[in-house]
Formats: sequence, structure tokens, C-alpha cells
Amino acid sequence: MHIFNFMYCKSYKVTEKQKFPVDIVLPENYFGEHLLCTICILQLFNIVITSGSTVEIFTIFLYLYMNDLLYISMVKTNIEIKGHLAEYLNGKYFNQEEDCVCLPDSLDLYHAIWDFMIKRPKDCQVDPPGNVSLGLPDRRVGKDPATYNYLGERSVSFIEKRVETMFFAELRSELDINKQQYGINYLDTVYWFINKYKIESITADALIKDFYRWREVIRRRKVRRNYNKKA
Repeated sequence: MHIFNFMYCKSYKVTEKQKFPVDIVLPENYFGEHLLCTICILQLFNIVITSGSTVEIFTIFLYLYMNDLLYISMVKTNIEIKGHLAEYLNGKYFNQEEDCVCLPDSLDLYHAIWDFMIKRPKDCQVDPPGNVSLGLPDRRVGKDPATYNYLGERSVSFIEKRVETMFFAELRSELDINKQQYGINYLDTVYWFINKYKIESITADALIKDFYRWREVIRRRKVRRNYNKKA
């Protein structure tokens, strides 16, 4: 991917038809057919070159791939979930370039979020508060995240439960593998896990106790050993 610095920028007189203006960032010696390509890009995004006032906005960056495909910063929305789950998502899937959590399309959660995306009601905030900035799924065909970018309370609740399932599934798997294959004790694995994802909203002791409770339910012994106190 070619990421161009703002060494040489040209401003165009444009009239926006969309909510957000689009930046046009051109590198040095970017003329001729490339300029024509840029005009086509403007038309593609319903922005018409007119004699209106000059617009210079640096909020949505345009990148040109080596094959001349265009990449636009993804649409985001904020959601509020449990603190340790938010830290887990940010630690595992946060994308520095996009400045948000970007879920891979191989996850069921990615497709669930796609199904939940609806048009934002008129009385809802455009940028609601939250502890996770979530990049919305964007497919070639179907819902446009620029329009379908709202997740309701029930949708966020479902997302929280899915993330919680992912969180504990990964932790319990690590605890089992490290103990059975490498002889690493549970507490060391838990500390490794919370340090890996920078989790501060839940203690290692709470996670260990949850694991013991889960193990008791899943692997309950048929016959309990009797414990006799020594006199």
C-alpha cells in the first residue's frame, strides 16, 4: 500500500453531497491521468466538482493501492461493555492504523454484528460514549456502514455475551494446555493472560475462582474423596 505524506496537497472546489467531506491528498508529480482518476473517484462518492467554496478537510484519509484501488478509513461506532471484556477486545483486535477494534471476518461475531447493523434513529447520538471503538463490518455487497451504523441495546448486550464467551474460552484453554502439557500452574497462566491483553478491570484471583467453578461443573467427579481432619 502506498501511504502518501502531506508533502504536496491540492485543494479542490467541491460541493459535498455526503455528511463528511473527503480529503484529496496528492503526492508530488501526481498529474495527468492520475488527476482524471481522482475526478472519477470524486464522482464515485457523489462529490461534484463545482465553483463553490474551497474545502480543505483532513479527517478521512484516502489511500491508493499499487493496483489503484481506493481505501477509506472504516466507519466506527462506540459501544459500552464490561470493563475486562473491553480491555480484552482492545488488547486482541485493536488496529493502530484504523484507531479502532477491527474484528476478522473469520469470527462469528463479525457476521453477527453485520446482521445487527441498522440505520441510526434520528434521536440517537452520532458518536455515543463507550469503552470500545468498534470498526463496523464492510462488505462489497449489502449494507453500507455509512448508513447502517447503529447497534441497539439488545445488540450490544448480545455482543457482550459473545465476547465474554470468547474471553473465557481462550483463558480456560490456555489454563488447561499450560497445566497439562507444560506443567505451568494456573496462577502464572492467569497473570500471563491479563498482562498479554492489559486487563485491569478484573483480578487474577477472580479469574482463578471462576475457572475452578467452571471445572467443578464440567468435570464433576462421580465419587468425592472424603477428607478427614487430623486430630
